[in-house]
Amino acid sequence: NDILPTVDEVGSFSDYDELREYLTQFYTDNGNGWYSYRNSDALMESATDGAQTTTAAAGAPNGVSDEVDRTHSVSNAQVEGVMETDTIMTDGYHIFVVSGDKFLMIDADTLQIVYSYTMPDGNYSYIHGMFLDEVNHKVVLLANEYHYEETQAEGDMYYGWYYYRYGTRVLVLDVADPENVEIERNMFFENTYLIDARMIAGQVYLVIDNYMVNYGFKEDNFIPVYYDSATSDEEVELPADHIYYMPNDNYSLCYLMLVCFSVTDPAADANVDA
Repeated sequence: NDILPTVDEVGSFSDYDELREYLTQFYTDNGNGWYSYRNSDALMESATDGAQTTTAAAGAPNGVSDEVDRTHSVSNAQVEGVMETDTIMTDGYHIFVVSGDKFLMIDADTLQIVYSYTMPDGNYSYIHGMFLDEVNHKVVLLANEYHYEETQAEGDMYYGWYYYRYGTRVLVLDVADPENVEIERNMFFENTYLIDARMIAGQVYLVIDNYMVNYGFKEDNFIPVYYDSATSDEEVELPADHIYYMPNDNYSLCYLMLVCFSVTDPAADANVDA
């Protein structure tokens, strides 16, 4: 059956068989090897408005005096109330820095490093931004992550090749007490690259490109998977009814994943669609 959408259709798939049929027909009509391109530079443009804020309402982190004026500037706020990521931020008490695969908390008064976190060994990771929730003392780290594994064909003693899986890693840290920083939530979206992100009133919104079907369709591997420590101990497949098709020219396709989760409620389910 021809289920490729026309230009005026938007809908979701009832089950994985329907999704498989859609992808099978797409590649039958167009062949393998098509790809899509998104102008991530345009999507990631940001600006600084120099707005002033104070953390007086939030209260000081554990063990920190609140007798000093903690007024400070906030970067990356093009729209009031809509936070954008940055690599250096402050709540007036601590300076938060991400660089490469490291996250640092620095005491704003003494300039001493009071906490550091490095992405796990064995991965190539790059933390490219963070959110700071000053009121609830939470930091959200957003990273690209690669896992390399060397493989070798059976009977081949000399030649091997490297396989790697990649994706977007999201960590939510409780930083109220620098001596007891806790990773409250750990998320990983396989085969993805982050396009853009915002935080509004404690809700984080992610736009992520999943390229797994850009270069061909595999019968045994065509469903987006992700890990969320709030709901499962292992990766899960995105339900079919959370996968949508949009009006398009039926020339190229990929999964554009939309993710929303709460920073203040680490046990709440994330909303994930593609």
